[in-house]
Amino acid sequence: MVRTRGPNVAGACTVADRPLGRVIGRPTAPVALAEGSLTNVDKVLKTLRMKSRRLEAEIREIVRSQTDAGEQGKHELNEARRSIQELFTKIEQIKTKAEQSEEMVREITSGIKSLDYAKRHLTVSITTLRRLNMLGAWVCYA
Repeated sequence: MVRTRGPNVAGACTVADRPLGRVIGRPTAPVALAEGSLTNVDKVLKTLRMKSRRLEAEIREIVRSQTDAGEQGKHELNEARRSIQELFTKIEQIKTKAEQSEEMVREITSGIKSLDYAKRHLTVSITTLRRLNMLGAWVCYA
């Protein structure tokens, strides 16, 4: 005796109440279920292949972008090195010009010093001559 629905008197489920009870109850049902699954397998396989292709394309794009980023990083590093080298060259030029300017200033100040000494000697000589003139005038009047 097979019941179609509900628990039996003792509380146990019948074959029809179990999830696969209907399939197990009919001997041809598993074959029909398997045939239906096989038709879906082609669709699922096609979907999985498409997803696989999309993932492979994404992976290639990511790898390509990483490679591009690495190349760009190398380019930027070389550019930074070149800029630093230019900066050092400019610093050396400024240093050379500063040394030349300092040498010029030394030459100018040495010329000014010699002119200052000449002025001082000339002033002392003029003062001495005036005093001598005054002394001579005093001796003549006295």
